Amino acid sequence: MYVVGLDEANVQDVYRGIGRAAKAAGFGAVLITVLGVAALAVPGARVEAKAMGVPVTEAGV
Repeated sequence: MYVVGLDEANVQDVYRGIGRAAKAAGFGAVLITVLGVAALAVPGARVEAKAMGVPVTEAGV
């Protein structure tokens, strides 16, 4: 996840928001990489997320 203006003053709020969104979507704890950036490709955008789905079999692998 790319976050514009990520710094020590707001990083806990960002993590808290990620946790709330994951819980609301029905997920447990999530592994995530958060990177602070100066700007994104879309003017005015504050957050960009990229995700990858991994299939899970009945055996859990």
